Amino acid sequence: PISEPPSPRDIQNKNGDTAANLANNIHQLRQECAKLKNQLADEEMKHRQRMTEFEKEEKHIREENLRLQRKLQLEMERREALCRHLSESESSLEMEEERVVNEMMFTGVGVPSLPTVHRTRTVSSPV
Repeated sequence: PISEPPSPRDIQNKNGDTAANLANNIHQLRQECAKLKNQLADEEMKHRQRMTEFEKEEKHIREENLRLQRKLQLEMERREALCRHLSESESSLEMEEERVVNEMMFTGVGVPSLPTVHRTRTVSSPV
């Protein structure tokens, strides 16, 4: 233990009054027990407080994680919608270009000097 009192045999050898020394040893041991009980109670209280803080932090982290997952899902849906819209716009432009070329060929207007229109898919397009 932290404070080790002398054994009763040592006391008896030094001093013949064993009853008083035994009573003193009992008193010291009781004080040490009380001190250790207080330390244990303090540490238990600190432990409960730390666990409560950890629980609050874990709850906060879970809520933040859920919020970020929802935000990511919305961004992915938004990206898919933008890609679809871009693809539809490109298709619409290609159809318009084809219509113009067909009209020019049908009417014969501007066919020899028709500029070559070459469009490539944008890099952002998923397809």
